[in-house]
Amino acid sequence: MNWVRLFHRYILRDLTGKPVRTLLTVAGVALGMGVVWAVHLSNERSITSFTDSVQLLNGRADFQIQGNGVPLDEQLLVQLGWLWEVASLSPLVEGRVKLPDGSSVPVYGIDLLSEAPFRSYLASDSRRALANVTRADFLRLLSRPDQLILPGRLAGRLEVKKGDSMVLLAGERQRNFQVAALLEAEGAAGAFGGNVVFLDIAAAQILLERIGTLDRIDVLVEEGADREAVLRRLQRELPEAASVWRPEDVTAQSRRMLRAFRFNLSALSYLSLIVGVILVYNTLNIAVVRRQREIAALRTLGASRRAVIGMFLVEAAGLGLLGALAGLAVGGLLAGAAESLVGRTVETLYTGLDTLAAERPFDWPFAGFVVGLGALLGAASGIYPARRATARPPVQVLREGFLEPSRLRRYRVQTRLGAAALAAAGVTALGPPVAGLPLWGYASALLAMAGFALLAPRAALLPLDWLARQRGRLPVEARLALQSVRGGLSRLVVAIVSLMIAVSMLVGVASMVGSFRETVRAWLDQTLVADLYVRAAGAGANDGFNPIRAETLEALSRTPGVAALGAFHGRRIVLGGFPVTLAGGDFEVLARRGRLLFVDGRDTAEVARALIGQDRVVVSEPLALRQGVRAGDVLELPAPRGPVPFRVEAVYYDYSSDRGLIVMDRGRYRELYGEDGATSVSVYLEAGADPRRTTERMLAGAGEARLQIYPNAQLRSRALQVFDQTFQVTYALEVIAVIVAVLGITNTLGALLVERRGELALLEFLGADRRQLRRMVLWESGLVGVLGTVAGTLLGAFLAVLLIYVINRQSFGWTLQPDLPVATLGAALALVLLSTLVAGLYPAMLAASTDPIRSLRTE
Repeated sequence: MNWVRLFHRYILRDLTGKPVRTLLTVAGVALGMGVVWAVHLSNERSITSFTDSVQLLNGRADFQIQGNGVPLDEQLLVQLGWLWEVASLSPLVEGRVKLPDGSSVPVYGIDLLSEAPFRSYLASDSRRALANVTRADFLRLLSRPDQLILPGRLAGRLEVKKGDSMVLLAGERQRNFQVAALLEAEGAAGAFGGNVVFLDIAAAQILLERIGTLDRIDVLVEEGADREAVLRRLQRELPEAASVWRPEDVTAQSRRMLRAFRFNLSALSYLSLIVGVILVYNTLNIAVVRRQREIAALRTLGASRRAVIGMFLVEAAGLGLLGALAGLAVGGLLAGAAESLVGRTVETLYTGLDTLAAERPFDWPFAGFVVGLGALLGAASGIYPARRATARPPVQVLREGFLEPSRLRRYRVQTRLGAAALAAAGVTALGPPVAGLPLWGYASALLAMAGFALLAPRAALLPLDWLARQRGRLPVEARLALQSVRGGLSRLVVAIVSLMIAVSMLVGVASMVGSFRETVRAWLDQTLVADLYVRAAGAGANDGFNPIRAETLEALSRTPGVAALGAFHGRRIVLGGFPVTLAGGDFEVLARRGRLLFVDGRDTAEVARALIGQDRVVVSEPLALRQGVRAGDVLELPAPRGPVPFRVEAVYYDYSSDRGLIVMDRGRYRELYGEDGATSVSVYLEAGADPRRTTERMLAGAGEARLQIYPNAQLRSRALQVFDQTFQVTYALEVIAVIVAVLGITNTLGALLVERRGELALLEFLGADRRQLRRMVLWESGLVGVLGTVAGTLLGAFLAVLLIYVINRQSFGWTLQPDLPVATLGAALALVLLSTLVAGLYPAMLAASTDPIRSLRTE
């Protein structure tokens, strides 16, 4: 009970008696925790929803028969006659379509007669597929190829109801459909947030122009049958172009595709949290310094050292806990914007799907983790201040005029530790990726932050000592501020470190993004040399589906003003456990007119001519780095008649996707896969031809084919716009970190002014007016801002190198050319300095409103 009374009187009363300081601390932790919570929610809704949707659509199948980039002949269902005796089979066709609102969604062709055992479409009746489809609806779906099924959520967004007509755009063809049934967004109908279209398999084959072929066959082994025996027999008897997978392996491929992106986004959110944790440490550190005499008096009156330490640790844990609870609310508000940004990035770089984020139940386990983490980090940040509160004998503390004689000695120890941490950061940065993730890179970043933080006190003395020698040139308010900052450096250094870390993240990430943008811009300038670029109107972003047909290509080539077409056809395959794109390109056209940038610096025409008609390929740099592929290696690539070996001729730079591309000559591609269409087309115009007029002629000559045609400049602009959108969420994280650091400056200066009220009162009695006091505090805020910004810029330079050459390269496989965005960084740092001055406004007002007589009486 005595301990409870002590806590209430000396801790709780102090917290409630200083509401602004307490609220600033809680707000800083709340923002840091809110970022972690918001990123988790956006990951769960936008990224995990994709992999969960794949799992939902896998259903209850034991195995999946697929062609690795090669469609299955539907006659395979007949050839697997023995399998019907021990298992249920369900064939599927899948693709992408564009809806009337322009969004790209997956479409699944399902066999309505065999679907029931595999996937539930209504949770209330999991044994019956399509439980709310009437007999008449069912017969229409089987007999008419213009009927479709929509989840109710998607129908609501499109404002259509059962019986209404709607248009689907697949590839270059537009077709009318009637809504035959609506489903609740549960089970398979809830995949991709209910943003999916279902057709009878025959209707899907017609829509996607895949008559006679299947994408996969799901297998559900009957109870009592030997699953492993079925698997072994399938592996023996399937044709070479087909393979059998467990559904969990398919889901794992999707998770691997998104793993690096998700990991890096989460890592950035936790780095932002560091600044909020420092704020708790700062608050307690100042409280200990300000209340040393009070603590010494308590110990003299009989309070044990353990009781005092316990009170401060509980205070620290309480601040962390309150911040974490508030962070859940803050994160909920931030999650909407984060979800939109993350979803757009995932769509652009990975899935090609404009899908609705799935509604997910409140994640109580992770919410509990956030709250527990807040309390734990708060308590951890309070350990040193709590121990410091009882480190000196009470008699020594109560002795008048006692200062900190051990400060310089402590700074010497910190300097050695800081130098050791920086050396360790340099060594750690050389570590290889761990399971494809840059874990050593992030360890190096943390060590660098720790090293700079430990060096900060001694390093800050250097410019302060230099300024002290220039005292005669400074106004009186600046001299007083300089003296105050130097004298209180042991307390101000935490605010400086907090700002330093926030600024370093801003500088490092901005430098990486700026370098990335300039690298992509230069790459676009050198590789996008065609005049026009064409895709099927039904193709989504990063979409290997929906090609332009051969007849349309022929019509485009006959258009007046067109000198040459460079066709490119891609398909998805799995290589080394990762989804990649296998494509055929017109290397004859590339040799004469196009351009690729090769890692070894070889000429485009030389490499292109070496591939024409040969079993040779070029691979993108991300694939080469991720899977350890080099020029001269041989890759076994899937084909309808079995794997075919191809020699890697060269590795080329590519920044369109981190999944990886393998490109062979288009003539060889046609021989292997029998496809004459194209996923995209580069159009080279004759000299003097008008791009706008030629575009009109191409669209007219294509007849009913729906095409998207982009001029060169528009495609470059669009690519850079997508790039900028991709990194908006990263910038948001850094801005929040700076805001938290600025809150720390306000908190620190405000607390120190309360401690120095006697000094301020004395200055007033000596003739200082309130405007001078305000200017003095603003000078202090500015000095702290400059010290933190300069140190952060230096640390940010190290982080930039780490991000460009280690973390980015190990995560995504891109080589970036460093390019410092001087103008952007200059403006950002100027804004940070201005923010630190703004942070001093409240302490300045507090200083000017001090009652000198009352303050001296209190002293």
